[in-house]
Amino acid sequence: MQCPSCDYEAPQSQFGEPLRCPDCGAFYEKALELKLRKSAATPPPAPPSPSVVNVRGLVPCRSCKAPISIKAAACPHCGAAPKKGTSVFTWVMAVIAGLWLIGYLSTLVNNPGAGSTASSTTSASSQSALATAKAGAVLESYDWRKSAGGSLMAADFTVRNTGSVAIKDIEIECVHFGPSGTKIDSNKRTIFEIVEAGKTRVFKNFDMGFIHSQVETTRCVIKNISI
Repeated sequence: MQCPSCDYEAPQSQFGEPLRCPDCGAFYEKALELKLRKSAATPPPAPPSPSVVNVRGLVPCRSCKAPISIKAAACPHCGAAPKKGTSVFTWVMAVIAGLWLIGYLSTLVNNPGAGSTASSTTSASSQSALATAKAGAVLESYDWRKSAGGSLMAADFTVRNTGSVAIKDIEIECVHFGPSGTKIDSNKRTIFEIVEAGKTRVFKNFDMGFIHSQVETTRCVIKNISI
């Protein structure tokens, strides 16, 4: 048993009847009542100022400023969640990204065309290859006729690929002239086939679409190709 007044501990039998501390002589019930009154009248101690929080592993609560563990999920005094610090990995990645951005911007300032050099080179190379392939696509011969009562044009096209790469999607345009030599209209169609490099293919009965009934002659050329 412990005395509420002097905190002396002894078996209850030594306190006697009525209960009285054998050390300080205080009656147990009165000393206990007095202690409870003092506890009720004394306000709880205020949390220490953040300036005194210098223990390693503790940080001030962002709400009540009481010292709490950096690992605490919530402040034991007010229940607020602690502010989590930025991890070292995040800082490292931020620094790397910043250095890269600085270097990239520096490159653009010193060489304004650097950002588009690669794409421009690729585009120019593709255009050059396409122009070369187009020059190698030759419409060697064609034979045409009217069908469906003279309203449609059918043709046999012989296409030779003299280039070094395969060509495909061969667009052919035929311009039509009447008996007087006047241009009447034209047709443009695409042959969605492939002609390998150095090869020749014949496309028979290719449908060129509607044609004017007065067309007497036509001139056909390859307008475009893909590679």
